[in-house]
Amino acid sequence: MTAPHWTRLTSEPTLDEINDFFPLAPPTRPRTRPRRKIFLGAKFRDRCFDPKTEKPAEPVIEDVASTLERYGEFGRVDDDPSDDYKEEILPSSVDISLLSASSDCLEVYKNYDFEHQYNENLPTFCNRSEILGAISGFAITFIKGTAGSGKTTQVPQYILDQHARFRKYCNIVVAQPLKIKAIHDAERVSQERNCGPVGRLVGYDVEFDKMTSSDTRITYMTTGVLLRRLIAKKTLKEFTHIILDGVNERDQETDFAIFLIRKLFELNSRSVKVILMSTSFDNVHLSHYFNAQDPDIDTEIPVTHESISIDGGIRHVSDNYIEDLPSLGNIPTFEISNPEISDEAYAIAARLKFFLDKIEKYEEAKQTSIKGQLDPTSSSRGSVLVFLPGLCHIQMMEKRLYNERFKRKLQIIPLHSYTTSENLSDVFAKPNPGFRKIILSTDIAISSFTVPDVKFVIDFCLKECKVWDADTNYQSLQFQWASLASGIQRANCASELLNCKVFRLLPECFWEYRMPEDDEYREFERCSLERIILYVKLLDLGAPTAVLSMALSPPDLDNIERSILLLKEIGALSTITNQKRLDGDLTFVGRVLASLLIDMRLGKLLMLGFVFGCLSNCLVIAAALSKPCFFATPYNQPMEAYKKKLFWAQGSFSDCIALLNAFRAWEHCVDTQQFTRKSDEDAWGRKNFIQISRIHDVKYLVDELRQRLSHFNIRSDDQLHWSSENPQQCELILKIVMAGAFYPNFFEQSVIDETLCVKEMSLLDPTNTVMFTGIPRGKAPLFKDSLLEATRQCGKQKAIFYDGCKAFIQFEDSDVIDTGSVSPAVYLAGKLTETKGKLEIFQSYAEKQPEPGVHNISPPFMYEPVENNKFSVELPNPSDHARFPVEVTHLISAVSFWGNMLLPRNIERLRNIGVTIQTKISSEVNPAELAVDDLVLAPYDDGNGVEYYRALVTNVKPSVSVFFVDYGITSDNLQVDDLRQMPTSLVEVPFQAIKFRLRGILPLESRPKDESRQFVHKILQNSTHMVNVKVYSVVSKVVCVDLFTKNNEYVNEILITKDYCYSTEESRVSKLSHAAWETAESKGAFSDSSSSEKLNDQWVKYDGINRGERLLNSQGQKLSLSAPRSTFQANFKSIINLGGIRNININRNSINSVSINQNPSSGIRTIMVASEIGINQTDSTMLVRNTTLLPNIPDLLPLLCVLFAPVVEFRVDPNQTRYIGALCGLGAFQIQKRWHSMLPDHDIEVQFNTHFKIQDIVVINALRMLMNIAVGSGEDIAGWSQTVIHRTQKLAREKLLLLIQKKRDACDLTSFGSVYKWKQIDENDVIPHQVSDSRADRKDFYRLHDGILLNDFQA
Repeated sequence: MTAPHWTRLTSEPTLDEINDFFPLAPPTRPRTRPRRKIFLGAKFRDRCFDPKTEKPAEPVIEDVASTLERYGEFGRVDDDPSDDYKEEILPSSVDISLLSASSDCLEVYKNYDFEHQYNENLPTFCNRSEILGAISGFAITFIKGTAGSGKTTQVPQYILDQHARFRKYCNIVVAQPLKIKAIHDAERVSQERNCGPVGRLVGYDVEFDKMTSSDTRITYMTTGVLLRRLIAKKTLKEFTHIILDGVNERDQETDFAIFLIRKLFELNSRSVKVILMSTSFDNVHLSHYFNAQDPDIDTEIPVTHESISIDGGIRHVSDNYIEDLPSLGNIPTFEISNPEISDEAYAIAARLKFFLDKIEKYEEAKQTSIKGQLDPTSSSRGSVLVFLPGLCHIQMMEKRLYNERFKRKLQIIPLHSYTTSENLSDVFAKPNPGFRKIILSTDIAISSFTVPDVKFVIDFCLKECKVWDADTNYQSLQFQWASLASGIQRANCASELLNCKVFRLLPECFWEYRMPEDDEYREFERCSLERIILYVKLLDLGAPTAVLSMALSPPDLDNIERSILLLKEIGALSTITNQKRLDGDLTFVGRVLASLLIDMRLGKLLMLGFVFGCLSNCLVIAAALSKPCFFATPYNQPMEAYKKKLFWAQGSFSDCIALLNAFRAWEHCVDTQQFTRKSDEDAWGRKNFIQISRIHDVKYLVDELRQRLSHFNIRSDDQLHWSSENPQQCELILKIVMAGAFYPNFFEQSVIDETLCVKEMSLLDPTNTVMFTGIPRGKAPLFKDSLLEATRQCGKQKAIFYDGCKAFIQFEDSDVIDTGSVSPAVYLAGKLTETKGKLEIFQSYAEKQPEPGVHNISPPFMYEPVENNKFSVELPNPSDHARFPVEVTHLISAVSFWGNMLLPRNIERLRNIGVTIQTKISSEVNPAELAVDDLVLAPYDDGNGVEYYRALVTNVKPSVSVFFVDYGITSDNLQVDDLRQMPTSLVEVPFQAIKFRLRGILPLESRPKDESRQFVHKILQNSTHMVNVKVYSVVSKVVCVDLFTKNNEYVNEILITKDYCYSTEESRVSKLSHAAWETAESKGAFSDSSSSEKLNDQWVKYDGINRGERLLNSQGQKLSLSAPRSTFQANFKSIINLGGIRNININRNSINSVSINQNPSSGIRTIMVASEIGINQTDSTMLVRNTTLLPNIPDLLPLLCVLFAPVVEFRVDPNQTRYIGALCGLGAFQIQKRWHSMLPDHDIEVQFNTHFKIQDIVVINALRMLMNIAVGSGEDIAGWSQTVIHRTQKLAREKLLLLIQKKRDACDLTSFGSVYKWKQIDENDVIPHQVSDSRADRKDFYRLHDGILLNDFQA
């Protein structure tokens, strides 16, 4: 069987067509100066050794003056991002010590005062001579000293002053893990030396922030920045002294920096002095490591080193344990296998902070009795340093203290790695008079900062560690017991000048006998190594497994293997096997990702954003996700913060798009100069729950990322090109790009049984109603006030229903926040579960006792309005004609609109309303009395002049907004002076505007909403906005109808035929209403306008039969109930191979932490994508962050997997007549004639629910070709002009929309026999794509798909 010529997968578009579309020839890039590429390992050894004598070759000593002229003053090279990861700039043969011969290099010593007075109270000062002697006499020096001994700030100054005294050149770098610490130390040393602002003699260089100059001789860096500079230069000789601080932290970058410094030192940088400093480390282990023979370097010269320990002096600290605090609460149980903070421990810690006043008063009294007088300095309240394992625990502790902070005069200051430089000053500042400073800190206070006024230390004896999960390849933050050594370091954080106390919140026996002696945690051994492996590949040292085996603490081989596979999945390493499963060539994508300093998947988001023309938006999203979230969530306003986040999402249900919209709004205010003062910007931030300092950080990062990408010619003016396109279409493309970047972090919403859900809700509508359970049977009316108060902040309440032990709160519709078909109040009610947990519900009324001989029998289904609503709405009733005319007054969307019934009674009412307004227009409204829900007369210009109409006030400040109740139109930005009082005779007239919805159809989310709406608008124009409707049901005052034009055209069907909508079943509530409507219609039972409220005759209005007098909260019964919920709330499950066996927990700060099935009857499962995934401590739950819900498009999930998976193998049915699915992943490798999955845990088996054809593979291959050409090679895009970039993006967007918006016929799901198994297709049935060995088919990035020959070609 042979395939006809038209089945070739490249029939559209061909590679020749793409070549004709834009040039593929790589341009030539002129170089400004010659550079020599330096290779390490064997290649470097070949260059440095004479092959004849097998001895080191004679070094070439270049003239110092010419060197300075060629490579910059003082031999320093500007850290330009464009030079990252390129050839070595400073020749390895030039020793930086030779630069001391140049007088220009020493000129800096004349500009500053080097007669510096050191702080003699610091322990480091006593060891000054010993430290300088060791550094001068030995190549490597180990310095160990306690926190606060002055290592980080004093040792660099000792070295600088010594070199200034002897007129010798120096360039000192101090590297440490934390950015905030580096900036703080630079500012402190600069201030201490009085040498001008930071950036002159003393500077810093951290991620995305740099303050240095040609005068800088001490540079504080983060370890990551130092690593990138060493990788770029492949030598240490840029510096004279490299000080690596915080070695005991043993984070990944520090461990790799130790390895790289050792490697380069032995290779070509023996003249550089290396100093390793820490509060505690094993000197013997480090000595053996630096003396170990490197197999890649032929040298027998030993490395000389010296160790120095700085005595921190004797601290007067008294240890206390939890059994010493019996009066503060019950002692919790402690288990070595269960490291956690119990509620009892939190409570004891909170009470202990309040108890410290008594302790201080006792100490003062004791001191007075001994000395005869009170020490004047003891009256101040000592600061408290509380050690907590992680940020979440800091927030929990802060929440417990929040309400008492003013009463107890507490100044609460969080201290963690996300603390900004501005907030850091609060840690060291004196508290306000009479206040006690409470510092809630992670271990950052041990290694990074010394707070001088700490008198009390409270230690939970826990720490937070990153751990890699071997099953899922995801990282998690787990809690472990801190070691004894760590506990001692925490105690030493107390001030030496005060009589300090340490409270360890665990038993003394547990501390002494159960706690580990030393820290066993090493990030290098237990965390994912993607960035470290990229560093190894950039250095070209060899296979990562071999290189990393020479680290100080070599990582596990499985960890290296999985990290390599994850890099291949992202596209940073080649996916071509070639016997290199545990290795791979570095791709262009990998080089770009290594230069961006952000998470790998966020870097890929930028690459795909460039391809599809949304780079500007992706830059904002990537920067916002790389920084601490700038959305504020105050402890006392969690619901308001969540509501504002829903507002920023604008119906997208995306954390990423919410961040983007908020950033764009802030940026617009800045650009239009709306913030005339800083206070204006701060006020805007408070109003919109945005932290201004953090959004500024995002702005800086956006600019930095844009600059770094521009060096690779990755740039795009997409806002200019695509601003005129449909916003919904641009949002769809952006969501698809996010899905491609975050692949395979896909989740599928669980299926819910709509019938059971509605039954559980007692036939009420789950889209606008929430349910309380657990109330004593028949007693729910007695708790009415408390139930309403618990949900008042969710939204405007309409009615409360009682059914046995359940109570239901029904909310009014709101258009302020777009949450789809579900009311925003339902989402906010679901959020109550997270913010409050259990709700305390108090009995509001006493139970009324029946009279003797009378039994109070309440009906099972009762309701009562929340308040006596003085307004009513005109609704159709079964006595009206089955089909009646309607005038459309306002089109909401393609499937919903506002209109007026054109029945005689309605026409007469509208006429009377108009006449009354014209003849009895009243006086102006009193601004002081105007409130929301007031009925007024408001002006509206309908094109024929301004007229007044009845309107309901929906907003008062800062401007007035109204809803015209007879026409369904809203108007904003009105002034109070524009309004008029409502004539009394019109207040009781029902609202004439009715909201209609088209029956049985929903808009296709792949089509822009505005486009669909415009199509319906044209139909209505042709029908002069006069239509006929047939009522199907009435649910929550929305009339569901079949819509017909004047010419009897069935609009519902037209929208389906024209691919603007798809057919779907009506909801269960709508079907029940339809059945009740038909019954009433057949009986002719109702004739009044409120009949729709009576159609469900099971509900009876509550008459207060068992409700007595009102009670105070302390008098009645108290219940602890779960927060209310909608039965449409749904969970998610992961679609990767091993994801299905784990629960999914969406981060509580995510918009989708409350997930509700918008339309369970549609049959389309909602897909969620997440940028970050972790694992909980027990490996049972996946923790999902930064989520986005994708549009409900048929077969969107398999399309995304086939489009963005590295390797895809299609599935066909047993008869080989159609495609039924695909296996997506990294592919397979062969061992002994058996195929094994490369990364089985991340394999995804998808099934097609529609007819997927070979033409779809053609379009997908075209998109993969465009991605390969655009970001598969730096040479391909290096010379592209903006015009070529724009044309490429336009083609990519067109092809993507063609793939996503294509209408495909539905088909039954068919299972494939051997799931999650590769190589199941006979090679004779494979249709090759025939574009091999070209830049369009990059097998190291997105390899093109082969098709399968089908028996039925038409399928």
